[in-house]
Amino acid sequence: MTFETDKYKNPQCGIYIDGSELKTSSYSIESVNVQLSSSTQANGCDFTVAADYDNKNSKVAGDLLTKVSPGKKAEIKLGYEKPDTVFLGYINSVDISFTADGIAVTASCLDARGLLMGNSQWKSFENEKMSMIIESLLKPVKSFTGGIEVSVNAEADKENPLSQNELDDYQYICNLAKLTGCSFCMKGKKLYFGKNILLTGSLKESYEWGRDIISFTRKIELSGQIGSVTVHGSEPDTINEFSSTATPTGGSGKTASQLCSTIGSKTQEKFNNTITDLNQAKAYAESLMFESAIRLCTGSAQVLGNEKLAIGDKVKFGGLDPNINGEYIITSLEHSFGSGGFLTTIGFSRTTA
Repeated sequence: MTFETDKYKNPQCGIYIDGSELKTSSYSIESVNVQLSSSTQANGCDFTVAADYDNKNSKVAGDLLTKVSPGKKAEIKLGYEKPDTVFLGYINSVDISFTADGIAVTASCLDARGLLMGNSQWKSFENEKMSMIIESLLKPVKSFTGGIEVSVNAEADKENPLSQNELDDYQYICNLAKLTGCSFCMKGKKLYFGKNILLTGSLKESYEWGRDIISFTRKIELSGQIGSVTVHGSEPDTINEFSSTATPTGGSGKTASQLCSTIGSKTQEKFNNTITDLNQAKAYAESLMFESAIRLCTGSAQVLGNEKLAIGDKVKFGGLDPNINGEYIITSLEHSFGSGGFLTTIGFSRTTA
């Protein structure tokens, strides 16, 4: 396989703790692994740094253990001539190991969403719109991000949309995202709540088997596929019931219903007492329908490291087979840096096969 070697020369990695870079002249970066996803689950990152031992003073040499400690802001940059940020969050845990091979310090990091977990103190959201509620809940973790972006459709930006009950802040926002069909994820350096990023991306990169695809797998699975989703609600004042139905959107290829006609007759019925108007029912039905449809065609491809790719971008694969070639949506990214160089594994999906 032939790669464009000039484009991928000299991969670089930078680890920044509270804004200061861990200098490679003082420490050796053994490995970095970054996991990014379109789901509401917090992104993760693990990095391992080799340390020397100060025999004279019986301690780990330098100030590595002071610099790399839980609670500090962590930023990972990967790339070539100008490395770019691929992860921003905080150090959640630190492990240290002493072996015959030396000393290794491994830090496990999460993005800011991890700090929302477990905080379930009761809050009053009376007379507050959804966007205001989300912004207030995200404010305490803003310092571990590059900013917060909340964009709620005006029709969905209602007062008291959902009771928090015993949900922690993280679970509550995740439920709001599902109810409105929004994404709740990291978008670059920003913590983002807004329009589903899997529906807004454009073509970012093209890859060709035999040229720059190291490995490729794809699976088509009918399990979990449905033909329609109907969401029922009722008006709070009149108790009049209403409903909205969503079906899979078309595109290049066949939907699950077109692959198997029986799927077309399968429907999912939902009644939610927080749905108080038809627009909300429509958004929730479309959200549930897309959640099912996007699992029809999934796969992964490993390529040489590409820090420019982002969740929601589209990639095009070619040179595989006419039934496989085409555009897919990036749903996850895994960047790895170590002795094997800089590699990126692209997780992809689409609603048609």
